[in-house]
Amino acid sequence: MLQALGIDGIDLLDEPEPCVARGTPLGLPSLPVLVKADGFGDDGMLPRLCHLVRHPAGGPAPDRGDHA
Repeated sequence: MLQALGIDGIDLLDEPEPCVARGTPLGLPSLPVLVKADGFGDDGMLPRLCHLVRHPAGGPAPDRGDHA
């Protein structure tokens, strides 16, 4: 999908969740990109990743659902 947009690579920044890579497209440092394979992660992973994209500088994250 990124290739169709003319993006040739991603500058990887970190791994905000297990097996999820975060970065920015080469030449477009203001556009956040998250790469995740299907088939894993808890029910709260996508809301947490959306929060991360919307609030990259921090702020309270949504509940992880790790209730004991």
